Amino acid sequence: MKVEDAQVYLTNSSMGALKQLYFESIHQVDEHVRKAVYKEDLAWILSTIELKSLYAELLVASGIEQFRISGTKAQRNDGRHLFRSNGPLKYHFDSSCDYLKSDYLNFTIPPEIEAKGPNEIEKFRVFAEANKHLLQGDQEKFLNSLEAQFLLKNRPQRIEYINSGQSEFSLLTLAAMEQALEAHLREAKTFQAAHPEVKNRTFAPRRVVDSTQASDLDREWHDAYKRVLKFMLSQYYRKNHDRSQQESFLKSLGFEACKACLKSTTMRL
Repeated sequence: MKVEDAQVYLTNSSMGALKQLYFESIHQVDEHVRKAVYKEDLAWILSTIELKSLYAELLVASGIEQFRISGTKAQRNDGRHLFRSNGPLKYHFDSSCDYLKSDYLNFTIPPEIEAKGPNEIEKFRVFAEANKHLLQGDQEKFLNSLEAQFLLKNRPQRIEYINSGQSEFSLLTLAAMEQALEAHLREAKTFQAAHPEVKNRTFAPRRVVDSTQASDLDREWHDAYKRVLKFMLSQYYRKNHDRSQQESFLKSLGFEACKACLKSTTMRL
């Protein structure tokens, strides 16, 4: 196998950056997209944005339609995150690489800090970086220090990409996954029929669902049915397709090889 044709691997965070490129390339959620997302049209439970997001996820997992994003450059999606990542996005040759399996942890920047502009955001980041060691032992102490220093009204929210471990659903066979998806959709239709009022906020953004405008039934509909469905479909796509990516394609998007993987590969040669 030529080096440029090598199949390599991405963390969930890097897959998110690749997914964003595909997402931006999808200009219309038409019949083709809806049929690709799932064999049943899910427009009754998922919004256009959610269907578009799932189709982008499918394109990442399957590697089809690469022409959509050829010539573009993948960007780290941490512009509004507390801790900035340095350097280009990485890919891994070794599926057991520690850096591939390590989880990603970050936090949002509170809206009152963002509202004060770039200088305040930079001060916030510098202070957080200086106190990052607190995270290793006590996350609460770290957040309390930020609140006290900047008199925050809104706490930074935790952002996490889990790269290690597997969910029970991801361990199922494809056939069992499809059975579980069908059962979940039946339950969702039963719930919607019993509580038709949830249709009013089926396509509401998350901020509305979390607000006082939404009822407990609305939140149950979004959390127990919509969110779970999206997770199941995401895992189904990954199971149905090889999660590896083509190295030459990732290089063209600005990705670089993990140095630890390169060193390990060289040592094995």
